[in-house]
Amino acid sequence: MADDLTWKSAKLLPRFYDSIARSLIGAAPCRPIVKFKAGHGYVDESVDPPVFLEVPDDLIDVPNVFYEGTPELAHSDGRILARCHIPKGSVTDPRKYSMTGLYDDQGSLVAVCLDLPDWLVPSDWHTTFAYIDFPNVGENPPQVLEDVV
Repeated sequence: MADDLTWKSAKLLPRFYDSIARSLIGAAPCRPIVKFKAGHGYVDESVDPPVFLEVPDDLIDVPNVFYEGTPELAHSDGRILARCHIPKGSVTDPRKYSMTGLYDDQGSLVAVCLDLPDWLVPSDWHTTFAYIDFPNVGENPPQVLEDVV
């Protein structure tokens, strides 16, 4: 049963591609990713193990946000790696976590990552690593991940 369990899921929203397309034709500036939000949603916990629900293409915000931060971004081998870190002491009360959203400099949600639900408490820290994989990359793992363990 554990082999069938999906531990993580991610989705680039259509506005990510629209933003790049507008930038490439000179119709708008490039919109950098500048913020992440952590929250809880899009997981069906009524079943065991929990399953991820489909994130709609028009989602504009992560539900049940309890933390906002600045992701650390890196580019390598045609991929963008976003390290989204929630430091110890960032929550004052236990908060349920399952979702991280990446936002551009205009506040638009451009990508989401789902993780199996977990509780974050004041004494915990949590880091989510998300990467945007451009189609021409192939099977090689990002070099920036080699130092992350």
